[in-house]
Amino acid sequence: MSDRSHMTLATMARYEEARVQPIGDRAIVVGGSMAGLCAARILHDVVDKVVILERDDLPHGPESRGGAPQTSHPHAMLEAGRATLEDLFPGFSNDVLAAGGLELDMTRDIAWYDHGGVVAESATPLSALYASRPLFEHVVRERVRDTPGIRFREGCHFIDYQHDPASEPCHGRPVQRREGHGDGTRRDAHRRCDGSDESDAGVARATRLSVP
Repeated sequence: MSDRSHMTLATMARYEEARVQPIGDRAIVVGGSMAGLCAARILHDVVDKVVILERDDLPHGPESRGGAPQTSHPHAMLEAGRATLEDLFPGFSNDVLAAGGLELDMTRDIAWYDHGGVVAESATPLSALYASRPLFEHVVRERVRDTPGIRFREGCHFIDYQHDPASEPCHGRPVQRREGHGDGTRRDAHRRCDGSDESDAGVARATRLSVP
């Protein structure tokens, strides 16, 4: 077996801002999901400005929104995810708990029902944060809102990429959906990241144009 099969959180390199280098003046993130929010935070360390394009009007509280799936049931955040978000947003765990989230032992505080029976308790505790997706997303989103150099464009439906292989910047055409019409504005960026919940569509767009 490869060494990768034995990889644990303790052996993985943690994110450090000092290890990254500037790559351009602006980046565009498509989608204000958890993936998009985290991508925007990391891109903030390597570009001057980050713009997040989001088709929903984003709430200012832990509320469900149309573009986010799986919002009606509790979510457990495992330690690798919690540690990563703590690196990107110091104090993240305390913010979740202060907003109403719970820290529970997955092996003792939660009953796991599987294949017709309840899974036996483990001798080793396994702590995890529990909250709704809207609450997790809200905590991260508010930290991103407070980050200088990152800006949201809400109510903005992204159509497609326009990429010239001879030049590095990637162009996109977001359209404002408010009032039922769009302005067809083009946005240029040195880097793009598709963090929308339409991930298959994003991959297809990038593959078609060979966009990095």
